Amino acid sequence: MIANFACHSTVISQGEFSPDYCGYWEKQLQARYGQSAILVFLNGACGDINQIDFSVNSKRESGPEHAEKMAAALADAADNALAGKSFDPDPVLSWAGADVAITYRPLSSEQLAADRALVSSDAPWNAAKWQARDRLLLAEEISGRWSIPCPVDVYGIGSTAIAAAPWQPFCAFGLELKAIAPKRVMVAMLANGNIGYVPTPEAFLGGGYEPTHCRGSRHTPDTGDIISQASQQLLKIVLK
Repeated sequence: MIANFACHSTVISQGEFSPDYCGYWEKQLQARYGQSAILVFLNGACGDINQIDFSVNSKRESGPEHAEKMAAALADAADNALAGKSFDPDPVLSWAGADVAITYRPLSSEQLAADRALVSSDAPWNAAKWQARDRLLLAEEISGRWSIPCPVDVYGIGSTAIAAAPWQPFCAFGLELKAIAPKRVMVAMLANGNIGYVPTPEAFLGGGYEPTHCRGSRHTPDTGDIISQASQQLLKIVLK
């Protein structure tokens, strides 16, 4: 089974190791459909989504029990999606792809000087200090380049398309792509690489964790629109 759901795999954390909710989901499917029900999990556009409801300060949904709860709900959704559907043993497979140019956000010499001073100081290793160190590593990684090619692919399996790119996009981009053909498009993030978080232009103005300039968020605010527009054109080719 190929299944798509948009949520960070952050239910199990700290010192624990597990396949997180997607692994629990597969176990639920195997309990219902047999051990041959192998789950190919495609995480959706969840750059700004995890399992926590941040509107409720006292509520932190996490741990094995919550992973089981999520898995049961997802397995129920899979049951509903499969109900009454016929099986096509020989679906038409298709593909369309393109490379698009995306640019790095510039790092000023003043910023890097401040980062070096902070990293070499005795200040505790808090978020500000590790982000400073990360920007220094990013400067080494960029090494004078200003843009890179980003692969954008759309795979067709029968009447369903998978829009894949090496981004970690905000959910707004996923909804934008699904609007091309509702219920027929899966959005696969972190596919064939990782260019980091891709917030919406509005999110860059609002600030916060994901748009913070470091290796985890290194490209210009137009990156999401560039990848989304390329994906939309490829979806039209595959789903025609």
